[in-house]
Formats: sequence, structure tokens, C-alpha cells
Amino acid sequence: MQVIPALDLLGDDAVRLEQGDFNRVLFRQPIEEFMGRLIATQPDLIHVVDLEGARDGALRPAVIERVVARPEESPAGVGWVALARISP
Repeated sequence: MQVIPALDLLGDDAVRLEQGDFNRVLFRQPIEEFMGRLIATQPDLIHVVDLEGARDGALRPAVIERVVARPEESPAGVGWVALARISP
């Protein structure tokens, strides 16, 4: 079994939501800081979910560019998930 850490994005921050509720943010940290913490664990993959893009029904390419901006520090695979619009 392989554990793949997740990077959930909302606005310009990495977040954790309580039961998927956008109004109940349990954790918030700037993307680059949280990515640094993930990279320090040396994962093979990172699962990236743009919650804002999914909620609003619009891809945000600039956000994923920030996640993979430092390829020498990033894991071999960064997975990007484009989700269907999430109803509020």
C-alpha cells in the first residue's frame, strides 16, 4: 500500500476542510510553505486538488504552476485533479 499525501488548494492556500464544507476550514497555510513540508517527507507522488477551481467550475493553471515551480525539489509525479463543479 502506498500513502499519497494530498495538497488541497483554496484561494492561495493549502487547506483542510471539515467534511468538505468550504465554510469550515480546519487548516490554512500558504501553498509554497505546505509544499515544502510535503517535499521534506520525500513522497513519490503528491495528490493535488484545486477545491476552488472545482467549486467554481474553472481551471486555475497559475495555481498548478506554483505547485510544480521547483521541479528539482518536487516528487517525480504530481497528480492534478480536475473535478466537475461542486454544488455549494
